[in-house]
Amino acid sequence: MASLRCLLLLLVVCSPWQDVLAVNVTEATPTCPEEPKGIEAEALLPGIDNKSLVVVDVRPAEDLANDGRIPGSFNVPLPELVAAFKLESAAFNAQYGFEKPAADKLVLSCRSGGPALEAWRSLSPLGYCHARVYFGSFLDWQAKGLPIERGLEGTTRNNSSG
Repeated sequence: MASLRCLLLLLVVCSPWQDVLAVNVTEATPTCPEEPKGIEAEALLPGIDNKSLVVVDVRPAEDLANDGRIPGSFNVPLPELVAAFKLESAAFNAQYGFEKPAADKLVLSCRSGGPALEAWRSLSPLGYCHARVYFGSFLDWQAKGLPIERGLEGTTRNNSSG
């Protein structure tokens, strides 16, 4: 049995695929902090205004249509998020109607914060370690009396028809 293990180890170590396997493992696991940086509404407002931040709301489109959304935010529902952010930039833009943001410009939002954190955890293996989470999300925004946009127009190309 021990000789079989040695043989298997030798095959793996001497395999012509070892470099490919090592690269794939390294690329798939970037170093991320355990928890994302948060952002507050007061810091988010100027970033939205000067377009230095891109808010992606991960709620279902129906929730945005019914409850409203942070002005200038875009919608990529949580179940689509990983597949969306794996797309090349041009395909992402064609599918969602806005440019795929760089990690340091991305702010994830939802209704109350939990799904936004889940979104960050889903995207961090794709290199989005520096994306931020608006932990208060839409409920905090609404409670502070900040402006709310109604409807889906402009949130995504797919959802703009309602």
